[in-house]
Amino acid sequence: MGQKLGQTMVVENRAGAGGSLGAAEVARSAPDGYTVMVDALAHTVNPFVIRNLPFDYGTAFTPISQVVVLPQILVVPNSVPARTLPEFVAWAKARPGTLSYGSSGNATASHLASALFLNRAGLDLTHVPYRGGTAALPDLIAGTTAFVFATVSSGLQLVRDGQVRALGVTTLTRIPPLPDVPTIAEQGFPG
Repeated sequence: MGQKLGQTMVVENRAGAGGSLGAAEVARSAPDGYTVMVDALAHTVNPFVIRNLPFDYGTAFTPISQVVVLPQILVVPNSVPARTLPEFVAWAKARPGTLSYGSSGNATASHLASALFLNRAGLDLTHVPYRGGTAALPDLIAGTTAFVFATVSSGLQLVRDGQVRALGVTTLTRIPPLPDVPTIAEQGFPG
């Protein structure tokens, strides 16, 4: 981006509160055209789930462009015996009230994907929000949590290294980096 604009770009990752901490920082900055925020989902979710935001997402920012689509991978620790999503659902249903899942924080894409999946699968697991998606992965690898919806950038290498197992992807079609991993919809959980 810096090369295209002929400007030096400084990236400041302000994680936390589903992206609202970083968004508040940008909302407080001068509207000089030099501050850009990359926001994955917070602008559509946070106003409904976080009380007393110090800014209005609808008026504080001017959308510029969609930058990327971020597919997610439902990954489980190797200690989970399931090899498919239906097997995972059966395994989890046999353990009511004992399992948890990790997410990259409240109201993030991984949290909402998890909530939708749990609803569709008829599962009730305890949510463990982390401060970012990468922070959730050590507990997943250790088997402390039963699953995480990880972005391809954070979960792919763990899958390739055999540290976790991918059971499904959130896209409508299979993704090139994991062609043998079926979509979640293919396995009976559309939407």
